[in-house]
Amino acid sequence: MLSATQQCVFSSVELDLSPLVTKPLRAQQPYYVRLVAKNKNRANPTPWLVDYASFTKDGTMPKDEQCPS
Repeated sequence: MLSATQQCVFSSVELDLSPLVTKPLRAQQPYYVRLVAKNKNRANPTPWLVDYASFTKDGTMPKDEQCPS
C-alpha cells in the first residue's frame, strides 16, 4: 500500500498473467491500482471500485494517480 484515505487506496501490485495465456507473457511490473469508495453497482456488495489500473514504462510511481492528501 502506497497511500490511503477513508475513500481511496493506492497500491503497487504484481500481476500474474499465467492463468490467462497459453504461452508465457511477462506483465510489466510494478502495476499500480487505485480503489475508491464510490461503487454503486449492486453486483458488487462492497463500496470499492477500481478507479485506476496501469503501469509506467520506467516503473516509477504515477504521482497524479495517488490518493489525494
